Amino acid sequence: MSRSPVRTALTAVAAITFALVGLTGCTSTSYSCSGGSCSITLKGEGASTEIDPLSLGLTTSGEITFELVSIAGSDATFAIGGTESQCAAGDQVSVGDLSVTCTAIADGALELTAAG
Repeated sequence: MSRSPVRTALTAVAAITFALVGLTGCTSTSYSCSGGSCSITLKGEGASTEIDPLSLGLTTSGEITFELVSIAGSDATFAIGGTESQCAAGDQVSVGDLSVTCTAIADGALELTAAG
């Protein structure tokens, strides 16, 4: 017994759509700030969040964007305000006026702490 061409085409479209949705991945972000320091979690490449500079102990105006660019093994590439940096868990780097510590890199997520 053969399938109808319409049914076969619909099955193919459904399979392709499912595959593409799986490839786009999911992103999520969370952060909490206290005393001029923020703990930030960026999960999934392209995940980003904006934080008020006052929360980071800075006096500049405008939101500061934190973005996860990529994770390769135990290293992460991230951008703060468009400036890219790399780190491994435990590394501390300076990005502009911020001191950033990469606290954990696991399961496609970067956890960092930032302060002015």
